[in-house]
Amino acid sequence: MAFLPKAALRHRHVRTAGAALASLAMVAVAGCASGSPHVVAYVDGVQISQSQLHEAVSGVAQAFGTERQIKEQAIVDAMVRGEVAAQLASEKKITITDAERDALFSGDADGAKLLAVPAARQVAYDLADEQIVAKQLGVEAYLAGLKKAKVKLNPRYGVWSADAAAQGSTAVQDQSSSLSKSGSSEQR
Repeated sequence: MAFLPKAALRHRHVRTAGAALASLAMVAVAGCASGSPHVVAYVDGVQISQSQLHEAVSGVAQAFGTERQIKEQAIVDAMVRGEVAAQLASEKKITITDAERDALFSGDADGAKLLAVPAARQVAYDLADEQIVAKQLGVEAYLAGLKKAKVKLNPRYGVWSADAAAQGSTAVQDQSSSLSKSGSSEQR
């Protein structure tokens, strides 16, 4: 999922959400999995499961129909960023409401499509959470928190690049690593 450079993050508008949503549409990934096949990623001890990813991918595919192909890796990136944003919001006592999330996509055709499909709504909310938290904390503080997050991906989806995340780029990279549990196995 292509994320905007730091300068663009400072000037977030509905177009930013639309660009992030549009980047979800790509080709599916392939790879060799080791570790737990039921875990997509651990984000500071919180688990993102294969069933959560499957539901999100199905929802996004339903939202966009045949107009786009969906890239799982981009959705994993959005889900991980959403979890990091949720954890930062909790840590910094930032409250995010569904109304704020929905308002972010007001007037955005792609956002409306995701919000209209219950299984895709969480992906939209993950994208919104990232933007809301970045706005509340400031972009630099948000990107520093994103870089500091302990993220471990199942290698079938690639590896997490903290450096790319801190630069506002796609953090899920096409490489291989091993999946090892970091922290508790709390479900997201």
